[in-house]
Amino acid sequence: MTTESITAVEPTPDLSPGRALRARMLAHKGLCIGLAIIVAGILLALLAPLIAPHDLYAQDLARRLLPPVWDARGTWQNLLGTDHLGRDYLSRLLYGSRISIVIGVAAASIGCLIGVTLGMCAGYFGGRVDEAVSYLLH
Repeated sequence: MTTESITAVEPTPDLSPGRALRARMLAHKGLCIGLAIIVAGILLALLAPLIAPHDLYAQDLARRLLPPVWDARGTWQNLLGTDHLGRDYLSRLLYGSRISIVIGVAAASIGCLIGVTLGMCAGYFGGRVDEAVSYLLH
C-alpha cells in the first residue's frame, strides 16, 4: 500500500497590474495622506454653498476684525474671524478655493498641452525642429 501525501495547492495571488498598483499605493502612507488632503480640499470647495456658515459678500461693520475662535476674544460664530468689512473668513476661504482649483487645473492643462505639442513636433520632425525645441526648453 502506498501513501501519497496530499498537499493543498494554495491559490496564486492575483498579480494583475491594476491590483498590484493599488496594493502598492495603499501601502504608501504619504501618498494616502496626500490624496486624502486633496480629496478633502476638493470636496470642501464643491460643497462650499452648503457648508459656508455666512454669506460670501455680506458685510457687517459691527462685526469687523473679529479674531479667530482660538483667540480669547474669538467667537464660534466666526471660526476664522472677520476682515475689515466684517465678512467671514471661513466662507471666503471655502468659496476662494473653488477659484484656485479651477485656475490650477487650467494652468496645468495649458502647460501640458503646450509641452505635449512641442514634444510631438520635435519627435516627429526631428533634426532642426528637435534642436530648436530642445534649445528653447533648456
